[in-house]
Amino acid sequence: MQFGFGMPQRFFTEEMDTSVLRPLLEKVESLGYHSCWVREQAANARYDLAPIPLLSYSAALTGTVKLGTSVVLSLLHNPVNLAKSLATVDRLSQGRLIVGLGIGNPSSVDVLEAFGISRTTRGRRFEEGLELMKELWKGEPVTFRGEFYNISDLFISPLPVQSPHPPIWFGGHARKALRRAARFGDGWMEAGARSTATMKDEVATLRQFLEEEGRNPAEFTISKRVIVAVEDKRSTAYERLKDWYLAHGSNINRLEQEAVFGTPDECIEGLTEVAMGGVDLIVLNPLYDYEMQAERLATEVMNRI
Repeated sequence: MQFGFGMPQRFFTEEMDTSVLRPLLEKVESLGYHSCWVREQAANARYDLAPIPLLSYSAALTGTVKLGTSVVLSLLHNPVNLAKSLATVDRLSQGRLIVGLGIGNPSSVDVLEAFGISRTTRGRRFEEGLELMKELWKGEPVTFRGEFYNISDLFISPLPVQSPHPPIWFGGHARKALRRAARFGDGWMEAGARSTATMKDEVATLRQFLEEEGRNPAEFTISKRVIVAVEDKRSTAYERLKDWYLAHGSNINRLEQEAVFGTPDECIEGLTEVAMGGVDLIVLNPLYDYEMQAERLATEVMNRI
């Protein structure tokens, strides 16, 4: 079992104390975490850092930990620009990037439409954009004629360090999304705002699709982001998480379904259940006191799962 760390992107106040990032990245890497992860919420999120600039910053402050997007909403980006930006991060990190892509959940449909993306065509546009990025990452001038994108004799530089491109993981939970992951992806990550019970059903469906697509499950990574808080008392962890949920308009009634929190033993129990659901990587996502949480999770929880 490997463990990643969800990077802080959303802050409590407009001051956005980003000074926490440098020591946190150093701490996470020194503690042996597999990877650091960012996600994208392009609009309607206060005090929220954009993912690709944050990964670029993270690449400069780390040397071994992998860096992943979970996920970038690729429909909000032109594929040519996105392919170049991601290749640049892979260069800056010397080949440590994992590219997680998604089309957004039902709550983000209004945001997509603000970018001129139709609800009915978003799946086809997503797949076409991915195809175009893969062509651009080959390094030769590309002429591409599609339903949504048309380019003539264009190339990008630099190319990714990883060949033919960084690993591509997918988010999403609908059957179409899971089928897409099995067909085109190198991995899949379930969001933090999903229960372990839901995850188990989706993993079973995904494994069925991998078999139908003739994919080797050993070459496909299944992962889950987990909102987590470890404290000496369960009540303390609950109150700290509740403060964050309330500050950002999240549904407090879902906290106990979505999060693993409490004493080290309670966190071990909750995360072991996640691990038994068939995942290879758990991304631990504290919402406060990031350095302290990273250290306690590494020294009191992770080594007992």
